Amino acid sequence: MEQVSIFSIKKSRENKSKLILNGRELAAIDGVVLETQFSLDSGQYLILTTDGCPFEEGLHLILLDQTYRILDQVNLSQDYTSGQLDDVQIVSNSVLEFSFQGQAKTKVVILSEGKRVFFPSLKGNAQRDFNPFKKQYMEVI
Repeated sequence: MEQVSIFSIKKSRENKSKLILNGRELAAIDGVVLETQFSLDSGQYLILTTDGCPFEEGLHLILLDQTYRILDQVNLSQDYTSGQLDDVQIVSNSVLEFSFQGQAKTKVVILSEGKRVFFPSLKGNAQRDFNPFKKQYMEVI
């Protein structure tokens, strides 16, 4: 995993943006501030965005496949809680560690094959759209 700066975003409406690569809109994503982005050895990309609201901040982790489609997305937020993304560190090619909302370190593990989850269990303030027929490619621990 290595940090890159190939994507940009353009705010489209409240807490939503368009992900842009070389002037081309790729996808609608959550968040309006592009915090950081990473390229994985597998050709996937991990993008971290925030809502840009210091009084009720949300962090969005978006995993793209090699064709820039969204594979998985996890949102970290808590109502009426401020937050700031700090101390982002690459642990390995598939693990990223950071602090958010003043909490202990959070790790995101990228699963190369993905897995189906029938009983979701997420860490604390993590949220995702649940679909038992769709594979999950990120674990938040």
